[in-house]
Amino acid sequence: MNIDRKKLIKSLEIIENALGGNNDPNEQSRMERQSFRFNKTTVYATNGEIAIETILPFDVGTQCCIHGKSLLNFLKSLGSDNVSAEFGEKQLIVSASGVEGKFVTSPYKEYEHIIDKYKKSKISRGGINKILLGLKNCKSFVSKDKTLGLLCGVKIDKEFIMASDRTRIIKYEVSSEPYGCVIPTTFIDILFEYKDDVYGIQMDDVGLLGFFGHSVIATVIYDDKYPDLDKYFPKDGTNFISVTFKKPDEFKKALGRHIALLKDVDLSERDTCIEISEKACELVTTSKSIGTIKESFEIATIQIKYEAGDLKKFYVDPLLLKQSIGNCLGFVFYPETKLILFNGENSKCLLQTRKPIK
Repeated sequence: MNIDRKKLIKSLEIIENALGGNNDPNEQSRMERQSFRFNKTTVYATNGEIAIETILPFDVGTQCCIHGKSLLNFLKSLGSDNVSAEFGEKQLIVSASGVEGKFVTSPYKEYEHIIDKYKKSKISRGGINKILLGLKNCKSFVSKDKTLGLLCGVKIDKEFIMASDRTRIIKYEVSSEPYGCVIPTTFIDILFEYKDDVYGIQMDDVGLLGFFGHSVIATVIYDDKYPDLDKYFPKDGTNFISVTFKKPDEFKKALGRHIALLKDVDLSERDTCIEISEKACELVTTSKSIGTIKESFEIATIQIKYEAGDLKKFYVDPLLLKQSIGNCLGFVFYPETKLILFNGENSKCLLQTRKPIK
């Protein structure tokens, strides 16, 4: 049969995100996770963590498994818009403009279809956008240390989305279904890539499902207990120093200069200090081997509720500071716990300061 090559590529590129790698020692399992599973009008792929299923623009007329990357790369290499494709029990033959490719098909293994599981979401388009934005913002705060278990994922609850890498905690406010689960970041990356086409997010016995266009992505959810991060947020009555900048954008822009100074510097030589006075906030970044950048920023308002001492100086990684400050106009510093809090429109971000480098 003749098929539109570009339409097929577009469908396969969606589920390519769920193809597995070569790290599974079991050959059969490895082949299954590297394959596109064609089932007449749908195609499916899974790497064991996420699964994606999409509707094809035509009926292949059979069920078969084909090595995904090889088929997709071959289709992309062809110059013709239309190609001939013959799906058989033992092979798929694709030809166009004198070029022919034969791909071995392996036995088809049935899977639980997820594309028909959608139940009309109670979440509005605006609510979905807010969840997606919350997931995207929280994703950058997860731990890269695989030994930290659930902290490598994002927690979704009834009212909040949360994440932490043990140096920072973000708490993003949403109003959604009471999902109550922790998910891997891969799910977020793919769903956000197609954010404009997302029309539903729901829990199922399969896991958490995201529906977009003619496709659906499912992700496993982590069952272990996520750490109680709320307890780290300062309570009312805690001693603090609250600062808002006259020109917050200038402070954020300046952080880029300080980050650049430390880009190729060993961690043992990095030193970034923030010192607060009544009218200004001074940012000083030092590298023993390169030099120092020092600049001052005017304060619009300052509120001090701290009688136990006069500590108005703290040290922080400027990169983490820039990532954490977001659209906030300033910050709240807690001298007793050495924490900085950024209050955004829908989020709270807590950043741990560090000791000065000697």
